[in-house]
Amino acid sequence: MWDGLFDLDQKTSTLSGGEAQRIRLPHKLVQDW
Repeated sequence: MWDGLFDLDQKTSTLSGGEAQRIRLPHKLVQDW
């Protein structure tokens, strides 16, 4: 299940800084949790 989030994080790294950061924010919260 979580593999999808990691895969999504890999793809968002190619987007613009603001767009990628907006998508990766929830991912960081999941990692901290």
